Amino acid sequence: MSKQHLDTILKKADAQVSKAQNLVRGHDGLVVNEAQSYYIDDDVEIKTIEIPSQNPASFGGVVQFNVREKGEHYEWVLKLRVSAISGYTGGGSETVEFVPASLWFNSIEDLNQNGDVLETLGDEQLIIANMFSDADSDRKKYNTAIGRFDDASHRQLLASKVSDYLVELWSFNKQAPMVITNDNNSHILRFNLRPLADIVVAQGGSGTPAASIISASLLCRVVKNSLPNLEQAIAKIPRNIRILDKNHQPVLVQSGISSTRIVLAGLVGDYAFLFFTVRSLSPKNADLMTYTEIDSYRILDGSSENIIGRAVSDTESRLVYGRNWIDTSFFTDNAQHIYLYSFANNPSAVFKSGNYLGSRVFGGNEQLEINFTSSLISQVQIDIYAYSYSALQIHQNGIRKRAK
Repeated sequence: MSKQHLDTILKKADAQVSKAQNLVRGHDGLVVNEAQSYYIDDDVEIKTIEIPSQNPASFGGVVQFNVREKGEHYEWVLKLRVSAISGYTGGGSETVEFVPASLWFNSIEDLNQNGDVLETLGDEQLIIANMFSDADSDRKKYNTAIGRFDDASHRQLLASKVSDYLVELWSFNKQAPMVITNDNNSHILRFNLRPLADIVVAQGGSGTPAASIISASLLCRVVKNSLPNLEQAIAKIPRNIRILDKNHQPVLVQSGISSTRIVLAGLVGDYAFLFFTVRSLSPKNADLMTYTEIDSYRILDGSSENIIGRAVSDTESRLVYGRNWIDTSFFTDNAQHIYLYSFANNPSAVFKSGNYLGSRVFGGNEQLEINFTSSLISQVQIDIYAYSYSALQIHQNGIRKRAK
């Protein structure tokens, strides 16, 4: 029997079996259930590497990493080993803790080798991104690694000894793997840390809390697969990666105000969704974890017509939109006053993939109207984060963000 004839018989048999029982012939020749037919090529290498920092890390300082490992980068996690907090006493009645580690940063920057900023993340964007997009089981693991938001005793335990804090970075490689084929298209990650005094919550004692960062490293999950072929392909045709670009508009509102309208002047183009928060002015310590409740909000066009149909209340935002648009109970069960409105039909899926699932075109004259529960007794800071569709272009000579 010829090989061609044998192949024909096997294909017919496979088709009949698959049609009858949803079975397929695996790469090893065995007829198996379709769910067991996937395999990884022998030339694929999956590993997690640990990149040391370029300089010593310290609270109030800047620490930098050069990410040059060739391959497809699927995950970046900052690992900080930190000493116990000392110098604060109170006869046993005192408590001292760090705020969750994702709130330790003034900013996080992703740069190309020319020093051009590809992305900037603030502390709110980092924590809300993980809470927004991860299902509860993953969110709880993330929380445990940074110091649980809803458990002060856990944060106090971590602060009482040398502990590792693992901060998962929500960067472009959450929407698509970041490809590095040579030093030209590698990345620089730069972390601007808050001063220690701004991230410690101490009660019931006296003294000045002290702590230090013992070491800092970056954990990268990398897939290596036919790198020479990938490098040759990118040399011929640059690779475009769909991403979400972020627009941050901070606004200061004076005390005595019960309602405000903010012109969204920076929003021009296709936007998938936006969220906003209200916190005390220049928050630090426990205020970093505290969001101010509002009564309702509206989004208006340039003619002051409501483009979302009605005023959305705090309860509706958390319990209706929070249930329909978000994969986690962080906004609903935990009564976090973080407000999201989406023009995409599945913002969580957009956040994870960068795929176009609907948007609204903004012209820079729209307004966000916020009604507070009462007149403000002190100044507040409103942070508006809007997410638009964009792309990165990776080529053999570098990496750049494509113009919208």
